[in-house]
Amino acid sequence: MVLTQLVKREIKAFLKNPGFIISLVILFAFYAAMGGIMRRSAEETQRIILQSNIGLVVEDNTAFVQELVKTINETLGGRVKIYSNIREAVEDTGVGLLIPRGFTTNITNNLTTLYLSSMVKIDSPSTTIVQAKTSILSQLASLIEHILPYVVSKTLGYEISGEYMVSIHGSALFYGREVDSALLMGFLTFITMLPLLVGILIGTNAGYAAQLVAYEKLEKAFEMLLAQPIKRSSIVIAKIIGASVATIIYSAVILASIFILALGSIPGEVQSIDNSVITSSITELSRQLGLDVAFHFIVSIAIALILGLLETGSLGIILGSMASDERTAGLLITPVMFLYLGLAFAFTFIGFQVNIATSVLAGFIVLPLPMVYMLSLISGETIYIVVSLASSIAVCILLTSIAVFLFNRDIVVLGLRIRLRRE
Repeated sequence: MVLTQLVKREIKAFLKNPGFIISLVILFAFYAAMGGIMRRSAEETQRIILQSNIGLVVEDNTAFVQELVKTINETLGGRVKIYSNIREAVEDTGVGLLIPRGFTTNITNNLTTLYLSSMVKIDSPSTTIVQAKTSILSQLASLIEHILPYVVSKTLGYEISGEYMVSIHGSALFYGREVDSALLMGFLTFITMLPLLVGILIGTNAGYAAQLVAYEKLEKAFEMLLAQPIKRSSIVIAKIIGASVATIIYSAVILASIFILALGSIPGEVQSIDNSVITSSITELSRQLGLDVAFHFIVSIAIALILGLLETGSLGIILGSMASDERTAGLLITPVMFLYLGLAFAFTFIGFQVNIATSVLAGFIVLPLPMVYMLSLISGETIYIVVSLASSIAVCILLTSIAVFLFNRDIVVLGLRIRLRRE
């Protein structure tokens, strides 16, 4: 009986807490937005697959290949266009396929594996676009495999005894640079995951900062701290640094644990092979992109984490100052953490074109800063990373100033008292 009454008391306390209501509303909006993002991603992928034209370059201009191209074009509803070279084809259509010399000879010699060359144009670090264009090539390979028996029978006059496998290998045109497609896919997979990694870390930092302020309120230690002859700005900066250190330690332990777990499951012989493959892949990718990929990855992540910790630390202190107790602070910070995760998922799945507007946006929310940094270097437009850094620094200064302003007001001791209207 007593337990039931206590449970009811706690539930009523939550329901009367405006922070709880705000959290529910924001969480609902967050999941609704995530559903919209996933739906848009799926629709965009399907649209690209169904509507994209295909640029075809024919080097082996035989009757057999002409019939093959005609059949492919009819099957795809006239979406195939013929070009003189693969670069022109991919610039115009986004997906280029080359039928090399000797293709017909390989058919007549009964080779079971047929190789084609391809090139795709990727001008956005979006998994949606990458997956869509990869799917187009996979579907092309499958289509050619299925229609080969028909075309062989019609033009060469005999039946195929076995099955052919069509393998499409090629490169990608990435911001004007021709890069091996496999290396580029690995690069894009990693770079699109960076906003999620940064989002988890700096979202956690906002929670730590808010809890630091709210905990001292609960312990009645805040009044004593504020009574000391210490600048309020120094207190704010100390709390930002304290929350950041806690976040870094927490993140380091988690990442080290994951690394040890993954490393322990791989045999020693495989580890040495994987390390050499990874090293050579990074070296080759750096050569093709024209920059030191590993070095700039580290620099971009470091910049994003430093600015993100400063920004979310200030934001957490603002929310902690407005909260009347530790529980309210937790309720207020939860939607903020989910908001960062939601934005991280959005950038991971949708991606974005790098321009002045998106650079300013990246500076405000920090998460896509590593993407802007890397892409601005690859494209040669370093103005974008300058704009992002300037925007991010301005936001950090603004939030820190607001936090210091609140620390000079009574609200930092009492918290923001919001009462729901009672009937």
